[in-house]
Amino acid sequence: MIVVKDVKKQFEGKQVINGVSFHITPFESVGIIGKNGAGKTTLLNLISGVLKEDSGFIRINACRDILSNIPMLKKCLMRLELEHSYGVI
Repeated sequence: MIVVKDVKKQFEGKQVINGVSFHITPFESVGIIGKNGAGKTTLLNLISGVLKEDSGFIRINACRDILSNIPMLKKCLMRLELEHSYGVI
């Protein structure tokens, strides 16, 4: 599951992402649409860990800040493998 809660991001004083919240359950497919400059790429960069949110949080399978914590990253990846192999845990 991916949980995005009240995420905000700004660049040089310009608010790009302002309080975005949603969750995506396992096996759910979603799309992100919007005009040029709406923040779609920024949102994906936040979810993937390329960028760090200014406030709010993003969790992937209940793991937070996994890119900065190698043991937690390994644990989350193992959990993802189990979920993929055996269904939702």
